[in-house]
Amino acid sequence: MFKGFERMRDDGQKINGMNAEFAGKPLSEVIQEVEKQYICQALNAAAGNKAEAARMAGLTYQTFIRKLASLNLKVIYCAE
Repeated sequence: MFKGFERMRDDGQKINGMNAEFAGKPLSEVIQEVEKQYICQALNAAAGNKAEAARMAGLTYQTFIRKLASLNLKVIYCAE
């Protein structure tokens, strides 16, 4: 009989409960949110360069562009 499992941090501390940001959401929504965060971080690290962000994310440029569209993300450029 399954009695559950324990998650542990790298320092050996137990992690109890679910991340509040994800609690009560369907897995598909959680995955979409994580993908958005990951792609935004890649774009920020690449200073908005989509080709570089795609390389950083390990995606082809075409897949990256499709992912931007499917997640309804837009790259905004600001003149300095």
